[in-house]
Amino acid sequence: MKKKLQHVFGWLFTIFGGVNIIIGITRLDDNVEEATVFILFLGGAIIGGICMLKTLKPKEKIQLKGLYEQALPLYRRTVMIVGKAFNVFGAWMISASKTNEDKSFANSISNHYKDKVQLNKAMELLSIAKDGIGVLVSGYKRLPRKGLCEVILFNTNFVLNSEWLINSPQKRKIVDDYCSILYHVIEEEMPNASPEELASFISGRLSFYMEEYNKLMNERLYTAMFIYSNFYVNPLHKNSPIGTTNTLELLSFTKALYDMIGWINKQIN
Repeated sequence: MKKKLQHVFGWLFTIFGGVNIIIGITRLDDNVEEATVFILFLGGAIIGGICMLKTLKPKEKIQLKGLYEQALPLYRRTVMIVGKAFNVFGAWMISASKTNEDKSFANSISNHYKDKVQLNKAMELLSIAKDGIGVLVSGYKRLPRKGLCEVILFNTNFVLNSEWLINSPQKRKIVDDYCSILYHVIEEEMPNASPEELASFISGRLSFYMEEYNKLMNERLYTAMFIYSNFYVNPLHKNSPIGTTNTLELLSFTKALYDMIGWINKQIN
């Protein structure tokens, strides 16, 4: 009986791991961290299954006839238990990775001017631009690190055109401080760019995103495919973005983008 169960479990782990590892590979483009954990976990299942089968002697191997009917209930239970374990472990790994990356990016912003109290207003605005990332990610999917900078550049147009800032007597000083911090944040992600190239890039991106936003608002059939490209495909790339042709992805992204814009406007007005 023990050998029979060992044989059944060996086949279960091997087949389960082999079939589902293909699913993990197809998810690499959507979420690298989750897919990597998935593939490693199922790779372990395959190895474990093969080891179980290898330890059986030829004369102890059971006939395959009727094995499917015997193994199906056990397979279902195994899938359920292993699936739950993977979800818990995978979620923990992804959450830890996301938290560490978010903290690292936040520190790269605050460390530049953390001792200068006069920049509090500029930091407050930049924090709103940065926190909008969470709305986009929760509504769509995670961004590459350089994509975080692109979202901040996109949101900068909204925070620097807020009504209270326009009417503030300290507008010029706040805007100068904000742009100075933003410059150094982008500089960390584009270390090979000269000061002139970096300033030109930031200015060009701000103008580009304002034009794209106006087109989205005023042209009925216009899509956010170029914004999507900058955020997820080629972030901080100097050349013109290449739009995506994946309609479903674009629809999901656009909804999350509008949610983020709405959230930003609520924070600044």
